[in-house]
Amino acid sequence: MSDTKAQPSDLVQVTRSRIPTAAGPIKEGDKIKVRPDQLERLKNHHKV
Repeated sequence: MSDTKAQPSDLVQVTRSRIPTAAGPIKEGDKIKVRPDQLERLKNHHKV
């Protein structure tokens, strides 16, 4: 699913567990919404 086809109802809310190098405004503990296909990749990299 591409980001242009994702609907708000498709997104999953997760809590950030580690801050990436280029995080921008996102901090550890922030709740963000991601596409389901992104969730596994973020888990593999210990970001959520």
